[in-house]
Amino acid sequence: MSVTGVSLLVAIVYVLVSMYWTSPDKPWQYINLHGLFVVIIGMGVVSLIAVPWRYVRRFFTMISAIGRRYHDDSVEIIQQIVEAAEAYRADLKKAQKFAEQVQDPFLKDALELLFEGYSAEEITQILKRTIIVQRDRDASDAKMFKHLGKYPPALGLFGTVMGMIALLATLGQEGAESKVGPAMSVAMTATLYGIILANLVILPVADNLLFRSHDIVARREMIIEGVLMMHGKMSPVMIRQILIAHLMPHQKQAFGKMRRVGS
Repeated sequence: MSVTGVSLLVAIVYVLVSMYWTSPDKPWQYINLHGLFVVIIGMGVVSLIAVPWRYVRRFFTMISAIGRRYHDDSVEIIQQIVEAAEAYRADLKKAQKFAEQVQDPFLKDALELLFEGYSAEEITQILKRTIIVQRDRDASDAKMFKHLGKYPPALGLFGTVMGMIALLATLGQEGAESKVGPAMSVAMTATLYGIILANLVILPVADNLLFRSHDIVARREMIIEGVLMMHGKMSPVMIRQILIAHLMPHQKQAFGKMRRVGS
């Protein structure tokens, strides 16, 4: 499980502890089936109205995706580009055989374009287009979450208003004053559920997807730069030194260790 997945579980614990700490004598008073129905079912209905089905059906897929461990393999990719450049300068067949072992699909496609004799302009055009399409798709997923994030609080308020209307309808009846506090507490739980769903789940997932998309695009831009340098017959040593600039300080240290082990 990724740090994000663990953080989602921590968020659930955070909510439960906050509820218990706020009302240790009656923590169960935060559980209200009416409020849950209004927010959860209402969220499902609103989602189908606001967002096309092809995006809605990926809702839980996206949430489960950020729960899986995310690995930034920039160090490994640079190492593979350098090794591919060394093989490309020595023997094309050797380089093609090396490309078959590459795991990253974008790097694999880029190397295949290079070995098939495409020009630098053609390689750039094809790979840039792939990046644009993927970035737009990722942006659409994040945009879906951003849009859906504004509805849970409104649905929570909807449940609260209904609860207050029902409460006001009882005023003037015998013993109504003793029911005001408990009834208001129940009415407010719907707003609480809406705030939790929007601000601890949906909107954070949207931000996480945007950050991941940015990292993927940056890594693919690095791959294009490396392959174009290979196309220009640049020295593998020079390619390595230029691509290292894309790495974070701790990644540069990892790359240095990898080089020493491989040498």
